[in-house]
Amino acid sequence: MMKKMSSSAFAPAAFMAAFMAAVPAFATLTPSLPRGERTAQLPTLNGKTEICVIPTHLPQGLYSADDRALENDLCSMQPGQNVATCPKVYSTNPGVDFYSIPAGMTAQSVEQNNNCEAGKKIAKYKLSVSCSYTPSIIGYYHLSRLLGGAGRVPVAVLRTLDIDRHKDIANRALNIAAKTEGKDAIIYQTWSTVYSFLNKGKAFDKFKDMVFTDAIDQTYGASIRQVKERVLGDKDFYGELFTKAAKGESRAAAFRDRNPVMAKVKSASPASSLVSTSFSASNVQALLQMKDVSDMILMDHIMSQQDRFGNLDYGLRFAYLENGEMKFATQLSPQEVSSKRAVEVKAMLMRDNDCGVTKTNVARDEGLLSRVAHMDPVTYKNLLMLNRTADSAEVTTAFKQGMMMTNIDWNGYKGRPGVRTLLNEAATTLQARCRSGQLKLDLDLGTHFSGRQAQQNCEI
Repeated sequence: MMKKMSSSAFAPAAFMAAFMAAVPAFATLTPSLPRGERTAQLPTLNGKTEICVIPTHLPQGLYSADDRALENDLCSMQPGQNVATCPKVYSTNPGVDFYSIPAGMTAQSVEQNNNCEAGKKIAKYKLSVSCSYTPSIIGYYHLSRLLGGAGRVPVAVLRTLDIDRHKDIANRALNIAAKTEGKDAIIYQTWSTVYSFLNKGKAFDKFKDMVFTDAIDQTYGASIRQVKERVLGDKDFYGELFTKAAKGESRAAAFRDRNPVMAKVKSASPASSLVSTSFSASNVQALLQMKDVSDMILMDHIMSQQDRFGNLDYGLRFAYLENGEMKFATQLSPQEVSSKRAVEVKAMLMRDNDCGVTKTNVARDEGLLSRVAHMDPVTYKNLLMLNRTADSAEVTTAFKQGMMMTNIDWNGYKGRPGVRTLLNEAATTLQARCRSGQLKLDLDLGTHFSGRQAQQNCEI
């Protein structure tokens, strides 16, 4: 359990259209300015105030009660008070992990003795360093909900972290990495880079606006809620959605050309010919994989994802039919499994979304979207609706203000398409394929396993 937080106030935020009209080449964060849906003021132990921003929920987005609860939970975390902060030293990304504080311990005792594993990892904090980019992490979460929950992307918010605390975390990271990995290891080098720019402050180069608040007294990044998933054994890597590349071949091309799930997604045959309509674990799994891959390709095209293949996880879900709709649950009792005739399947989790927006768009480069021949009609409809409203002040402000996208991120620059351009490209491409009969809207699981005919409506 998290210790009770000290007082923090949520303030309602108004849209800042006039302010965002002057977004510079790189985003800058002024903590005192209102942004997003609401902002939590989080007093620190040294008398400063960190902030945590819940970006605006657009009306067409599908946000669950759990999403909202997790957003509020993330924005109640106060490092050194109700959570302990520990450096992430087990991968190449120099992030910060937030841990619960075990009974009988304090945040300080956990941090000073690197005793993090005594608690439970409940969140992580990532900056725009290495391949990571804050607007990509937060943008994926909201794009997922705007598309109806596609990809099961984890909840993410925007927050700041006191620079003195961040320096201490970086110093601890270097000490740990030097002992466990050695100073030549990538994780030591990335933390060394972070430690260097934290100490440079204003002397850091033009990219300082991507990691520091305007006063250079805090860093800012994305805070992502960590949710424990049920898996088979102890591995959550979704191996069925990964195809090993040959020498000189990209992972995206290998997936496009040789992955069995992608072969079905590309097939001109109707889904009912590819997957039996008989309700069983294997059939539900097969159709869910097709839907998940179709959704993933769409989102990665829009968000210019560079590092997807090899970075997909899964969680186990119970699937069952109820009034002609497919329902999913993370937990069911044995009695409920029996009464609902539920089956257990793997559900794709798009949890690693750092390396996007400003990166190499591998899905686009390898032509994945233009090969998609099957899609969930709900995802398709939500895509067209989002594209129709994307130029409104409400939508552009939500993406730029709460998700920290710059004008360049949104609109593109010198031949590199931005998120807005890629959104329109995706909607235009898929609608043209739908109208020509090359895209079938037949991946609604409830329709498929109820034996109903899929409805092909390409318009909204």
